[in-house]
Amino acid sequence: MTSNEAVNIVQAADKAGHVNTSTLLIGVTGSGKTTLLATAAEYLYETYGAISGYYFADLGGYPDRMNALIHHGIVRVFRMRTRGMDLSFETAQLSSMGYWPAQVLDPMTGEVPYGVPMIPPVRRLYHQTCTCGHTRTLRVKSQLAVGNCPNCNQRIAVAATKVVEEQSLTPGLDKIRMRMYDGLTSFSEWYLQDLSKRSELAGEMGAIGGVVNSGDLSFRGNNRAQVGFAQTRAHELVSNSLSIPHQIIMPLWTALTDETSDQGGRLTIVGPKLAGSAKTEIAGAWFGNTLEAATVEGEKTGSKVRRLYLNEYIDAEGRRHILKHRSDPRYVPEYLEDAPYSAGEPPQEICTNFSLGVFFRHLQIADAKALEAVAARFPNAPGLESMPLTLDLGIADAAPAAPSPQTAPAPGLKRPAAGGLKRPAAAPKSPAPATGASTTTSAAPVTAPAPASSPGEAEPVQDTVTAAVPAEEPQAPAAPEPQEQPQAAAQPAEPAEPVQQAPATPPPAPPPAQRARAAWPSPPGVKPGTARPLPAVRRPAAPTA
Repeated sequence: MTSNEAVNIVQAADKAGHVNTSTLLIGVTGSGKTTLLATAAEYLYETYGAISGYYFADLGGYPDRMNALIHHGIVRVFRMRTRGMDLSFETAQLSSMGYWPAQVLDPMTGEVPYGVPMIPPVRRLYHQTCTCGHTRTLRVKSQLAVGNCPNCNQRIAVAATKVVEEQSLTPGLDKIRMRMYDGLTSFSEWYLQDLSKRSELAGEMGAIGGVVNSGDLSFRGNNRAQVGFAQTRAHELVSNSLSIPHQIIMPLWTALTDETSDQGGRLTIVGPKLAGSAKTEIAGAWFGNTLEAATVEGEKTGSKVRRLYLNEYIDAEGRRHILKHRSDPRYVPEYLEDAPYSAGEPPQEICTNFSLGVFFRHLQIADAKALEAVAARFPNAPGLESMPLTLDLGIADAAPAAPSPQTAPAPGLKRPAAGGLKRPAAAPKSPAPATGASTTTSAAPVTAPAPASSPGEAEPVQDTVTAAVPAEEPQAPAAPEPQEQPQAAAQPAEPAEPVQQAPATPPPAPPPAQRARAAWPSPPGVKPGTARPLPAVRRPAAPTA
C-alpha cells in the first residue's frame, strides 16, 4: 500500500473506537517525537472532544506545536523535575499511575511547587455506619478505626460497623482521556542522577573511585546495582500506566534510540535507550505499538523526508530496528511520511501524513474491517449486551442445604458419640491384701444393646469398653461364685506373714521395672507382689562343622 492510497482510506475512516494498547515512539533527538505527541492530542480533541495530560521530563523542551495546544487548553502540561530533583522516584511513580499535582504555578510551563501533593485519578470515599445508625465519610481507609462516634460517643470498632466504599473520578481530572510521557530515557537518567547522591545501593562505589569532593559539594557516579535498579523501575512505570482508568487512548511514551547487539552478538539492534543496554532488545515487548520517527533522504538530491516507520526493518547499514503494531497489515502501511522538502523548497504543510492521528485512523479501519468479518461469520453471536457488567456470587440469598439422610450403621460397627471419643478411665488401684489369699473381682464389660432405629435417626451409643452399669441403689456385694481352680491352687496356702509396721522413714522407691510390674494385675492363683516367671528363651543350636 502506498502513502497516497493510505491517505484515501484515512479520509473515509470511521471515527468510532479507541486505541486499546500503549504506544512507544523512539528516535534520535530532533526526529519529531514530541511533534507526533502533539498530533495525537489533536486527534483526540477533534474526534472525541477530550484533552490530554503531558508529563514532561525531557531536557530538550517541546516544540511550538505542543506549546500552542497548551496555550489553548487542549493539553495540560506538568514539568516533573520542578517538583524536586531529589523526588525522582516518587514523582515518576505517581505520574505513571495517572496522578496530577494538586497545584500548578504556571499552566504554560507546568511548573509546580516543591513537594506538592499528587492527586490520584480516582477518588475513594469510605462511608462508615455505626451501630447507633450514624454515618461518617472518610477519605483514608486507615482512619476507619480511629476516634469515637460523635453520636453515641462509643469507641469505633471496624468489625461492628458497616463500611461502604465509593469510587468516582476525581473532579478536574475526569476530562484527561490520554496521558503522554516524554520520555522514558529522561526518567532513567533522572533516576541515576538521584541515586548518585544517595547512599543506597552504593556497595561498589569504592571500586569505581568513591566520592569526589569539590568545595562544599560532593559528586559520585553510578554502579551496576544502581543501573539495574533504574532498569527495573522503567519497566514498572510502563506497567503502571496501563492501569489508569477512563482512557480513550492508552498512554504514549517516547524514548531515544540505542544500538546494541543481540544475544549472539552477530546483529546490531536499534531499540529504546534506557539505563544501560540490557533492556534495549526486550523493551519493545512492553508496548503494543513500537514506532520510530526518522528523517531520511528523499529521491531528489538534497531533499529530506520525515518518516514514521510502523514495521520492523533492516537499514542499509545492516541494523535491525525492532518495531511493530497490533493491527492487520493489510490496512496499515509500512511507514507514513510527509512530502519531501529541502532548504530551497520548505514544506508547505507538515504532519499531514507524518502523524499519530493518521496512524490511529488506520487502526480504526482495521478494527472496522475485523468487525464486519466477524459479523458475517458469526451472525448469531450474543454481542456485548449479553455480557454481565456485575457478578454476584449469591451467597447471602442461597437457601440452606437440606440435611443428607443418615444410614444405619453396619452390623458390628458403632457410631461415635456426638461429643467425640472419650479416653477410658483409669482403673483404681486396690491395695494388696494382708493375707496370702487374694480375692479379685473383675467386672464384666457392659455392652449396649443394638439400637432398633430407623434409617435417618441418630441414637446414643455407649462405649463398649469404658461404660459401667450405674448403680441405682447401694446393694450388698454378692458372694463370688465358686470357680474351678487350677491344679497349682490345690496346694495348701502359706501361712500369713505378720504385718510389719512402717518405719519412721519411707523406704526407697523401687526401681521402675518393679513399679511397672506392681501396677500389672495379678492373674488368678498368683500371689500379688511375686515376680512373674519369664518364658524360657531357647538358644539356637550352634552349627556343626
